[in-house]
Amino acid sequence: MKKHFDINRFGKLFRKELTERIPLILKNCMAVALAYIGFVLLGVLLSSSPAMSMMSRSSFIMTVSFIVAFLAPFALYKSFNHRKMGIDYITLPASVNEKFLSMILISLVIFPFVIFSTLIVTDTLVAIVRPSLFEYFIFSKESPMTFSISSLADLSVLPLFAFAGNLMFRESKIIKTILSTALIFVIFIAIISILFLYVYDSQLEQIRTTTNSVSIQISSLQEMSKMNMFDTYPGLKSVITLLSMVYNIAFPVGALAAAYHKMKTIQY
Repeated sequence: MKKHFDINRFGKLFRKELTERIPLILKNCMAVALAYIGFVLLGVLLSSSPAMSMMSRSSFIMTVSFIVAFLAPFALYKSFNHRKMGIDYITLPASVNEKFLSMILISLVIFPFVIFSTLIVTDTLVAIVRPSLFEYFIFSKESPMTFSISSLADLSVLPLFAFAGNLMFRESKIIKTILSTALIFVIFIAIISILFLYVYDSQLEQIRTTTNSVSIQISSLQEMSKMNMFDTYPGLKSVITLLSMVYNIAFPVGALAAAYHKMKTIQY
């Protein structure tokens, strides 16, 4: 392909790929809708309360949506790097950039969003048909479900690792992806532990004496870097900011770069 990206050619590829995967997406929508109804019925039967709590409903919806987002690349593009079946995909009349973008949109955006929307619609329908089962609608002011750019960035890290793993591994993709991701996080957590428990332990102890507690979590590094309590400790704050950038920027960009490199250099 002479052009790296052509919008018309990308549109044709995107429509083709999405059309081919709609049946699988709809099957998963039906499965998660039935699973949610079963979860609600089971919760009502086992609970002494006649209504299911908002926290239980929100936790189920977010957990299932996250699991789907992680498994989506394996389900929708499992044969991409297959030595025989992958040849059909690689010979499609589209550039690497167009295939890469189409794969991201379908597996990491559309599929998880459709599943999430299915769960929300199912929850709403149950609330309308049997209002006694639910105290409030899922997006009422009492709902614990909140979204922000930082929270979405946190949630995207593992799905992006799965996206890269699906392209990089040919066999036992899910297991190898989970193990390699776990290894990366173990190393990252070990670095954080050494820094906070040995290098900056005295500064953290001083902060703890003036505040009730300081909870160190990977997902909250970005929020910690903005806290005023660290302003008097510029070295510690710089380290927290750097670790936050590694988690929220370097990890996602690194996963995308690895996936793109593999797609561009793959050999059958």
